[in-house]
Amino acid sequence: FSVWPNPSQGFLQYMASTPESVDIMVRDGMGRCVFKRRFSPSCGTLDLSGLSQGSYSITFSIGNAVRRSQVWQKIDTNR
Repeated sequence: FSVWPNPSQGFLQYMASTPESVDIMVRDGMGRCVFKRRFSPSCGTLDLSGLSQGSYSITFSIGNAVRRSQVWQKIDTNR
């Protein structure tokens, strides 16, 4: 699993090394689920632009394989 860019300004790219669907869950710093969705194919873009600035944990699940990543959501003050 790969996710980029980090830090993000609202949009993250993701890619898994399998053609299967991927379940993605994003949790905030308090552990609350703020985004959850199943995606197919296993690569694409996550729109997290509605989230506040801060650190988020992303869990990617495909079958029994699970990977967690930390990402930083940054607010673009020039918009």
